[in-house]
Amino acid sequence: MASRKRQGTYAEQRVMILGPFLDFLAGKQPDIDGLLAYMQHCRINLAGIDTNDPNGVTEAILNHYRTGTRSFDINRAAKDLMTEPSIQRRMAELKAKHKAGLEAARRL
Repeated sequence: MASRKRQGTYAEQRVMILGPFLDFLAGKQPDIDGLLAYMQHCRINLAGIDTNDPNGVTEAILNHYRTGTRSFDINRAAKDLMTEPSIQRRMAELKAKHKAGLEAARRL
């Protein structure tokens, strides 16, 4: 049986998991609605978050992707990110732009 290669240290995995969520909070105007929508897209149980715990949201996110004591399902987190509607729209735009560029180059 083939063994799975671990994807980074525990700390690196935490950063990979939390990064997309933290992006919603970056900047002068945090996008709380966007964060909640993304959490729902990822199917994170919002009702199960302990609102009295300052780390409740972080722990809910990490627990959602936790696979063991010191590891997370990075592939699942990546799939959630890549299937998020605004990411999919942007990918479609870039593909269309690339295709238009290829067609223009063929006409030269």
